Amino acid sequence: MKILFISAANKNFDGRTRALLDVLNSFADVVDITTTQESDFVNNSSYYVNYKSYKEFIRKAVEIGKEHRDVDFIFADNRKATVPALKLNKLLKPKAVIYDARELYLQRETHGFASKVGCFFESRMIAKAALTICANEERKQVMEKEYGKIGAILVFENFRKLSYSKEFSEEVMKLKFDYLNGDDSFKIVSTAGCEIERGTKELIEAAAKLNFNNTLYLVGCKENAEKQEIEAFIEENKIKNVKLVPRLNQDELKYFVSKCDVGIAMYHKKNSNNLYCSSGKIYEYAYEGIAVATTDNPPMKRVLDEYGIGAYDSDIGKALVSVHDNMNDIKKNIETFVGDRVVEKKQEEFASDLRKCMEDLQDGK
Repeated sequence: MKILFISAANKNFDGRTRALLDVLNSFADVVDITTTQESDFVNNSSYYVNYKSYKEFIRKAVEIGKEHRDVDFIFADNRKATVPALKLNKLLKPKAVIYDARELYLQRETHGFASKVGCFFESRMIAKAALTICANEERKQVMEKEYGKIGAILVFENFRKLSYSKEFSEEVMKLKFDYLNGDDSFKIVSTAGCEIERGTKELIEAAAKLNFNNTLYLVGCKENAEKQEIEAFIEENKIKNVKLVPRLNQDELKYFVSKCDVGIAMYHKKNSNNLYCSSGKIYEYAYEGIAVATTDNPPMKRVLDEYGIGAYDSDIGKALVSVHDNMNDIKKNIETFVGDRVVEKKQEEFASDLRKCMEDLQDGK
């Protein structure tokens, strides 16, 4: 079984893309096209397109894809992969197209021309795909109502963990993040950077009001207007316990998270995509041995209720207090969670289900 996997994601930073490729490579021959800032070509099965523009990504992905006319399946990873995947479907005529609808952007909830165009191509892809993958049961139910006639849907939550590369050096990390080892406060990490829409200001205010010593690390802050706004907000409110950290690669992120006490996953409820978020951060945090504090969105509530690896609340400050006050019990639950290999088993279950679906499609069932 041969699969052409197309993604505009950078594997160095995108956990779901890495997890999907791990699953597919466990039972099939995969040719993957993804984006990084490295060279365009690595080997005969992994192609890296330097993402200069979306138009250039489409052109390059189609150009590479045309070299692999013997593929059985085209796998489109998220919305930006829909255009080259639809083009290549006509050219290569595979057995079927599979689509990972990791987000849940609905046409009636989107604003702006680019977002509506994205929804248009996603709807075309879902109509064409023999199999669509979504991020949780809540989203599956919404999609079945929204899209009417749709092919089979499989659920793959963001079950993932961080891994060190062969190049990882603990000594290098110790030097780079020496300030973490010297920080004896209650260390809170958010990997959403300085994104205002993710509730960053609310999180900063909540951490500042906690009645115990803490440091909030905002990881993934880009040099943009949002970072400037957050810096101004911190200065105006004379807040001292917040540190801004740039984007980290997987080695750096794994090390950084492991030195903290609690990880944050926050989403608003203004649209379906955020209301029914399926945060892989929850699993990444737990597998680094730290607790989780989240907003009370349904999918995250479900996970935390089942495994007890953190706390949730509509007020993130209350969730942080709950984690802090119940840390011993949460730590025991995390040890059980990791010891039971929850992420590995869930990936194995999904791989089995996906392989069965693809074999049926290959056989014309």
